[in-house]
Amino acid sequence: MKPKSIRELEPLETGGVEARHGLDVQDHVAAGYCIKMLQDPSLKEVWCETHDDITLIWDAVNSERVEFVQVKSHELDQLWSVSLLCKREKKPKRPAVKGTSILERSLAHDRCSEACTFRLVTCRPVHTELLALSYPLSSQERVLATKELAALRKELVSQVGDYRSSNGRDCAFWMSQVLWEVVHSLDSIETKNLVELGEHLHAQGQYAAPDQVRELYAKLVRKVSDAGAAKWHGGGKAKQIKRADLIAWLLRSLEEVLHPGRSGGKVARRKMKTAGIAPDTISAAMEERDLYVKEILSPKYLQANDRRFVEGEVAALLQTLRAQLDAGFLPDSGPGFHSLCLTKLDDLSRQLPVRPPLAFVHGCMYNITDRCLHRFRRAMA
Repeated sequence: MKPKSIRELEPLETGGVEARHGLDVQDHVAAGYCIKMLQDPSLKEVWCETHDDITLIWDAVNSERVEFVQVKSHELDQLWSVSLLCKREKKPKRPAVKGTSILERSLAHDRCSEACTFRLVTCRPVHTELLALSYPLSSQERVLATKELAALRKELVSQVGDYRSSNGRDCAFWMSQVLWEVVHSLDSIETKNLVELGEHLHAQGQYAAPDQVRELYAKLVRKVSDAGAAKWHGGGKAKQIKRADLIAWLLRSLEEVLHPGRSGGKVARRKMKTAGIAPDTISAAMEERDLYVKEILSPKYLQANDRRFVEGEVAALLQTLRAQLDAGFLPDSGPGFHSLCLTKLDDLSRQLPVRPPLAFVHGCMYNITDRCLHRFRRAMA
């Protein structure tokens, strides 16, 4: 029977969607592929939590190529090895279950009519025996690693035997089409993605300040996270991010971040209302913002250098809190997060070498919110 197209196949399993808890390395890896898709028209679509953790649809000559990406971010106290790669699930007093190892689960995705490749993305590096798999598929390093690859193939066969995909291909095929990528940590992925997103914007003739790039990136991570959490129905359309749609989304989101306009507090008021913050609290917040603006226009308490220092510290603190909120370390409660921000700002004001009025510090936060650089709920795509 002729294999179906990847677009006609349902996922082998959907357990990853139910197991999601907040943002993690996988979301940032997927966001990195989205940034790459903005830069490289040959990458057409990024699918989140469909056939594999991430599925990439690449343009190929007269066809498409599918890349199945598994992301393994859990911490290990050892390097990745052949035994870990080939370890099968086993219940007490029962033999290991064929087809349940990382290698076999990856190879099992070879069931579509399109050409396919594989990728493993891990935080921990690989043992020497797997090092050749980290060389790009068509690179000279890979070509020269013939002996290492032959020895690895023999070892893999001894572990998984004659296991084959639905298309009839074995671990030797998987070896020839897999790339092992080591990303080290969430922080390193995020830093790399922020740099590449900023460079892409610059290449498009757009200038965004670092805090604006970070806010735009937070929106992108939320977008891929929402796609990953979406249920599979209607062919999984809600889980697929297409290049043309992503470009349009980026332009809209960039406009919102770069040009919120002189709203006179309207944006901050709307954001607080959307976050479920009480009307009287919002009114008091707008009064504090007005006091902040008056101090900027006609300074009474702070010299210009001191004011800029305080504003920088407030912005840095809010960025830290926002990152914790987006990462799922803080509850996604508008009133609760707003209260936490105020508490942390109060603590900050007492620790600063200059002592700005609390109304100035609070008003600074509300003004930052009005510029679309702060919010009281997790980032929305």
